[in-house]
Amino acid sequence: MRSLGEVMVVVGLEGALLDQNGRMPRANAEVIRLFCSRGGRFTVASNRTPVYVQQVLQDIPVTEPVICCGGATIYDANTKEYMAQRILNTKAASVMLDAILLAFPNMGAIIQRQDGTLCVVRANTYTYEYMQREHAAYVITQACDIPEPWIRVILLDKPNQLDRLEQYAERHNTGDALSFSRASENACHILGNHVSKGNALRELAEICEIQQPDIYSIGGEHGDQSLLQMTGHSVAMPSAPVRVKLAAELVTRLENAEGGTAEFLYQLIKEYEK
Repeated sequence: MRSLGEVMVVVGLEGALLDQNGRMPRANAEVIRLFCSRGGRFTVASNRTPVYVQQVLQDIPVTEPVICCGGATIYDANTKEYMAQRILNTKAASVMLDAILLAFPNMGAIIQRQDGTLCVVRANTYTYEYMQREHAAYVITQACDIPEPWIRVILLDKPNQLDRLEQYAERHNTGDALSFSRASENACHILGNHVSKGNALRELAEICEIQQPDIYSIGGEHGDQSLLQMTGHSVAMPSAPVRVKLAAELVTRLENAEGGTAEFLYQLIKEYEK
């Protein structure tokens, strides 16, 4: 007889678990608790910092380390330990950032240091909104004054400007030191080479001693595409970007704000407890 303890579920925090106001729908919270009480292994993958993730999930039983910062960090919220961190090539990131800020004069930019400090290099409406949500320590400074090591650069602007930025990155990011990731409608990440939620999940699977075919992933944001491609079973929210839905085996009936993750988890519990 199969057991829920044989599988792990990884959910994209922003696109599949929280509503547009950053709140956890009651149905999601209740079914996650039920899933974990039955022995299920549960965690999240997020574009945000460990501080933010812990605040959001303080009443939710997360049994495994969480993927944060778009895949640059794996953090155990139970032991308060970093299991892995992927550092940026600061020189390459500085050169690319200078070129981007010159080419996109209204683009907001935030650099995250290894200790979690957020450094606002150029402010705009979107950086202000980001910092309001994050509730993390931050400073306003120049990139040249920010000590190493860096974890990532967060670029924020209107969706059409980020569409242009993605095209710009494809043309100009010709080396092997950096990778670009669309995190949301209003945010892109500059990360270390090969850093993504999907690659972080591969590493997490080794840490948790579980095979990738036994992992279920649920996503709804741009950065969740690599997450879904890395697991044996993948699910997307109805409003997920097209590229994310194409990476998924199935799409839920309900949206994340309506309890789409709860819908899938409840079906998974029923399947394993037949």
